[in-house]
Amino acid sequence: MAAGLAPRACASTHGGAETTAQIEALNDAGRTLSYCVPGGGGNYDDYLATIRVRDVGSGRTKVRWDSTFTPKGVPAEVCAMFEGLYREAIGNLAYVRSTRTG
Repeated sequence: MAAGLAPRACASTHGGAETTAQIEALNDAGRTLSYCVPGGGGNYDDYLATIRVRDVGSGRTKVRWDSTFTPKGVPAEVCAMFEGLYREAIGNLAYVRSTRTG
């Protein structure tokens, strides 16, 4: 793990629930980050995700966010929840980038 890197981060959901993620791997040169959610969440267990970022030219970036988890309850509903969270998070990153680059 890189020096000065916090191994855990906390995020809040729209419902106010908090989830603690633990960084598993960080590769600055490869522009990848892998993390897990120890203990799972309310409707999933065994969560592990990897985010990959790559330049696609003309000031554009492609983000790929892969994850595996064991759903509790209806798998399609849990998958839809994660898809919505990922879309929102990537949208927020795009917004922050646009406010910084003008």
